[in-house]
Amino acid sequence: MKTCTNCNESKPIEKFNRDERSKDGLRPWCKACCNDYFRKYRLANPEKTHAAIRRWAVANLDKRRAAARQRQFANPEKRRAADLKYRLTNPEKKRAATRRWRLSHPQKEREYKHRRRARKSGNGGSFTSTEWKLLCEKYDYLCLGCGERKPLEADHIVPIARGGTSDIENIQPLCRFCNSSKGAKTIDYRKEAK
Repeated sequence: MKTCTNCNESKPIEKFNRDERSKDGLRPWCKACCNDYFRKYRLANPEKTHAAIRRWAVANLDKRRAAARQRQFANPEKRRAADLKYRLTNPEKKRAATRRWRLSHPQKEREYKHRRRARKSGNGGSFTSTEWKLLCEKYDYLCLGCGERKPLEADHIVPIARGGTSDIENIQPLCRFCNSSKGAKTIDYRKEAK
């Protein structure tokens, strides 16, 4: 038992927070008094409180991400329900956030589209944006069709429409013009590039 110096009540030790600086290793105020004091302080000083929270958030980014990941995986049903509720009550905000994410992550967006297309066709396979970058580096960011340095697209050597997969082994970098002119033909420009 310990007596709280604020409310003068004797309470069990579990009702006090730890404090290494004190002789007995406990704070002089009980948890209820501490919570009440800090609640009043936060209401009286919102600017200082928000600034302190922001400083902590920036300094502990890894901790926050780990905690968020843990919460997400600890209760996925609750997370899905909360996401659904937010999407239904804030459709404009959700659309705007999705649009911003897509614009800032074009490689990931392309990766998802390729994976979805392969899944719909039932052919399977997928490749990551890292694998795509490595493939482009291998061919020095040149279009394998015309040999020019243009923005590249992932072309399926054996088209998905003809049973090709979306594995990186079935992908070659082509410019938009060469990819469009190739169409649904099976042409392997990699052999000609070697």
